[in-house]
Amino acid sequence: ITKFSPDGTQLVYSTYIGGSDNETPHSLVVDAQGNLIIYGVSYSSDYPVTVNAFDKTQNGAGDIVVTKLNSSGTALMGSTFIGGALNDGINFDPQEFTAGNLKRNYGDQNRGEVNVDAQQNIYVASCTGSFDFPVTGGALQSTLGGGQDGCAFKLNSDCSQLVWCTYLGGGNDDACYSLDPGPNGTLYVAGGTMSNNFPTTNGTLHANYQGGLYDGFVG
Repeated sequence: ITKFSPDGTQLVYSTYIGGSDNETPHSLVVDAQGNLIIYGVSYSSDYPVTVNAFDKTQNGAGDIVVTKLNSSGTALMGSTFIGGALNDGINFDPQEFTAGNLKRNYGDQNRGEVNVDAQQNIYVASCTGSFDFPVTGGALQSTLGGGQDGCAFKLNSDCSQLVWCTYLGGGNDDACYSLDPGPNGTLYVAGGTMSNNFPTTNGTLHANYQGGLYDGFVG
């Protein structure tokens, strides 16, 4: 992770973040205090997590990781695993390595997004193939709907508490690509779906699957 001065002429800081296996950062956002929040995937059981992390242990295969660095890049302010027994955060199709079912435009293999709200809570939109992804009580969708579902979750500012977490998908493959916190705690999420039973609401522009290989969604 590297930070440059505004005109690109000075290296402010640069650091490795990872463990003994592979890591990939997918998305970055800077909060109001200049701290950097990183969303990515790790295969390392020894990925650096903080002492009060929501989940200190790798759950299997590739896990989502969320890591917060201070503004000088010298210390972890929060870092945690989020995941289940199978791959999380990887928009993957084992039958199609080049493109894949939902690897289109913004929806490449390593696509997802992290953002923060005015209270510095952390939001992530991603995807998961894990049947035991850590959804919270009262979630919009508590079980995996297909081979891969989109997922969205909210962490507090130091990654010590999972405020809420939900699957988002139907009976086929789904993936969340992007998100934006709205007013009064709302969250807008966009992505792609191959499911003709993707959860929609009445009165929307298109409440039903429109056909083809996949549809976009926003909610």
